Amino acid sequence: MKIGVAITTFGAIDPIVYHNHLSVLLHWKTLFDLSVYHIQDTQQESSLNTMVEAAMNDKCDFIFFMEHDNIYQKTTLPDLLKHDLDVVTGHYTFRNWPFAPIPLLRHDNGLLYRYEFVAGDPTVPALHEITIGCFGCCLVKMHVMRDLFNKRLIFRREYNKKDEATLTPDCVFFADLAKEGYKSFVDGHVEIGHLGQRLVITPTNFRIYREFMQLLNPEIVAPHERLPQDKAEEIINFLLEKHHD
Repeated sequence: MKIGVAITTFGAIDPIVYHNHLSVLLHWKTLFDLSVYHIQDTQQESSLNTMVEAAMNDKCDFIFFMEHDNIYQKTTLPDLLKHDLDVVTGHYTFRNWPFAPIPLLRHDNGLLYRYEFVAGDPTVPALHEITIGCFGCCLVKMHVMRDLFNKRLIFRREYNKKDEATLTPDCVFFADLAKEGYKSFVDGHVEIGHLGQRLVITPTNFRIYREFMQLLNPEIVAPHERLPQDKAEEIINFLLEKHHD
């Protein structure tokens, strides 16, 4: 079994991410036949298409997508491979406000909901079918990529007239998968970090991080979502007292 790893980057890589990627890749190399692809390009779709073509030419069986600001575990790739699914992702959150989990589920009523997995909660299964997933930790069987690329469903951006917005390559990718009959899944146990402004954000700590950022940078939060001024001052004063103690 041969696995291609495609890493996209935008600008300089934080040292924390660099050392994390180097550590996990060296470990995975001891477990699998691994080929790593990296093209630094501001046009994400261009670099993705080039790396996928390279993995196809190298006859990879899977391709694993990583991004420049995610933190992985040595168990991340092995745990996703155990499922033997066409498309399966890890679980992480946005790095910007409101730091919410990324995977989206479409319910029977047509509305999209965020997947929030909490270990021990029997109402939310760890392995769950999704509509849009975490592309920075996404494992895809190569036959799926070949099928899409043969149909010219390559990575690209598309303009959504209804919302007057441009859909990024990851959103278009998951839409293509669904149209072609492929199911995508997320494994809530495969938790990935997302490098934020001061901390690594995870599905476990994102609520605490969100409150932390409200206190430090209230300007990033919509006015109607901000903590009341008196509440913010109360928390800050409490923390200062604890610090002096």
